[in-house]
Parts: sequence; structure tokens; C-alpha cells
Amino acid sequence: MNMKKHLLTLIVGLLIGTFAQAQSLDLLDHDGNSIVGETVKFFAGQGEIVAHISVENLTSENKPVQARKIYLDIAENTDNYFCWGACLAFTVFETTNPVTIGASEIDESSFSGHYFPEDGVLAATTVRYEFFVDGSPSDMVWFIAKYTNDPYEAVGDNFASNTSVNAYPNPASNSVNIAYELPVDSKEAKLAVFNVLGNKVIEMPLNNVSGLEEVNISGLNNGMYFYSVMINNNLYGTKKLIVKN
Repeated sequence: MNMKKHLLTLIVGLLIGTFAQAQSLDLLDHDGNSIVGETVKFFAGQGEIVAHISVENLTSENKPVQARKIYLDIAENTDNYFCWGACLAFTVFETTNPVTIGASEIDESSFSGHYFPEDGVLAATTVRYEFFVDGSPSDMVWFIAKYTNDPYEAVGDNFASNTSVNAYPNPASNSVNIAYELPVDSKEAKLAVFNVLGNKVIEMPLNNVSGLEEVNISGLNNGMYFYSVMINNNLYGTKKLIVKN
């Protein structure tokens, strides 16, 4: 009986130790929500796509943190690299110089992921990014970045729960009204309209946290388009727009 009790105590202790170790770091999105173990989508219709997240030290001690990337699904004829303190070459998968995060601090600027899609080709690339305490590789957290320049990929996300954007009438001709409500801390918000090839055909700033904008679409050909809201360079959602001029 005592042997069973000692064995149970040992197992519980090991589990607690493992759990505690795994909690040294957290990964946060632009709203401060934890994204550990989650897939986050980053979208742009043209050119480079950039991923930004923050890394939080949950402990009362300074932590030297390393980072690595792992390819999960890479589109052909594309390139990507990441920065952790310093930016690394395309061919480098793991850092050698750690970034030290102070006790209970959040590092909001050291990490960025950079993806370059092939011009004129709609595709997605999926990369897993891992962050671990230097010298303790098992003390690690991760998230998956899905980079896409394909508006079809983004449609399924709709809009974040704290964001409301709607176009009416839809279908529309000549002009369309965009009613929006954004998070109160929004900066550099903008509305973008893309065609089915992922080319940006309209872009305009959203200068208030809520409002109504009339968008001139008289120059667009008939067909399906997609409108997206970008806030602080992060995609908040995409919906379809039908143009019938």
C-alpha cells in the first residue's frame, strides 16, 4: 500500500514539474490572447506577408529564449525567413543567440515571420514556430503561422468577435456602404478589396473605431470580390462582395 502511495506521489510530482516547466513562456496575438498550440492566419493580397506575435515570460526570473521554425507545408517557388532579435537567412531554421526576456515581461518586438509568395500564384504556406528557454529545450511553446495570399483561404475566418464589418447592398453597383466597428485600441486600420486573383483593387484608411464609409466601385468589373479589414497589420477577417455594375 505504501509502495503504491509513493509511486502515485512520484507520478504526480513529475506531472506537476513538467506542467510548471511548460509554463515559463506564453505567446500572445495582437489582442493579448494566448495562441500557444494554435494556428494563426496571416493574409495579404500582394507582396510580402508579415507575422507579428509577442512572447511573454511568465516567471519571476529573466529567461534567455531561443526560437526555431519547422516547415509543415511549403508552397513551391516561395521564400520565408524569421527574425528573433536579429533577422536570419532564409536557410537558417534555429537561432544561436537567445533573446533575454525580463521577469514577467512581454517582448512585443523581437519576433516577426516573413513570407514571400510567388507573384500571380495563389497559395498558402504553413510554418510552425517554437520558442524555448536556452538550455531547456523541453521548456517550449509553439504556434503555427499560415501565410496565404488567397482570399478564398481567408473567407472562412469571417471577422474577429470584437470586430463588425458589413457591406450593403451586396450585390452592389457603382458604390457600396461599409459599416464597421473596430476594437477601441485599433491603430492603422484599413479596408482593402481584392479580386479573385488576390490583387488589391481598392484600399482606404478607417480613421475611426466605428463608422460608415461609401466606397466607389464603379470602376470594377462584374464578379466576386473580397473585402478585408487590416488592423495594426493583422488580418481581422474577410467577406465576399458581389459587384454588378
